Amino acid sequence: AGVGKNDLISEWVTRWLEGRTICGRPTNCPTAIGMLAGDRRWRSHRHWLDVAGCREIPYYSLRDDPQFKWEHLRSWQTIKTAFNVALTRLNLPPGGLLILDPLALWLAGRVNEYKDIAIGLGTLDHLLYTRQLTTLGIFHQSKQRNDAAQQYRRPQDRILGSAAQLGFSDTAMYLLAPEDLDEPYYGFGWVPHNDPSDTYKFRRGTNGLFVPYAGVSDSGTTAENDRPTQVLAALPEVGSVPRHIWHARAQAVLQISLGTFKRDIEALLERGLIVKDAHGKYSRRKVQ
Repeated sequence: AGVGKNDLISEWVTRWLEGRTICGRPTNCPTAIGMLAGDRRWRSHRHWLDVAGCREIPYYSLRDDPQFKWEHLRSWQTIKTAFNVALTRLNLPPGGLLILDPLALWLAGRVNEYKDIAIGLGTLDHLLYTRQLTTLGIFHQSKQRNDAAQQYRRPQDRILGSAAQLGFSDTAMYLLAPEDLDEPYYGFGWVPHNDPSDTYKFRRGTNGLFVPYAGVSDSGTTAENDRPTQVLAALPEVGSVPRHIWHARAQAVLQISLGTFKRDIEALLERGLIVKDAHGKYSRRKVQ
């Protein structure tokens, strides 16, 4: 809790709806994206969607519904009924993406019990399959000792109920804060069943959203002190991008003028990190 999951998801939702890449990978825009929120009131979630520039999406917030009966989350029969009611209220079309925050609320039993998690994920899968929805479920990390020798070696194994989650879901993901890594960046990793796993480094921009962490630049300065490297982080990983679009993305994070932005472009061209494809259009130089 508090690492930045909602901030990261809000950026993803915006990228899905706009057909942009995520971590350099192409996205397949769902027919709709909706959220079933249980941890905080909707205004908290809406804040980060606004920061990410996302339009309104369908949502149902348990905390904002004075008629919702929380005791219904104790047993499978009442959970299934409440879950179906929530899905009906959201009314997402087939091919939609449902974000459950947090997913553990919709699982009866103990979150660290393998069979309880397996039964829960299987039950929700049946309910979602009939509506042809894909789900992104958010879990909190379990309590871990600070001593690395007392922690699970793999970050994905530190998530509540992770043993069954890894076996009964298509992809597991994790987000670690700098203090978890003892590094100056956030670590994001994904562990899919049908593709190699991968990890990514991020930092937080001035608006709180995540941007790629470039590490140490070729000039020997860190990305935090090297503005051209920060400007490069705002350039999409693939494709040729018009300068005004790139500047708007960089300006939202760095609050730099157009003149400063142009000078940074020249510095990046000199370093060989970008390519000028046409008048006013740039792309990242491909690594051979």
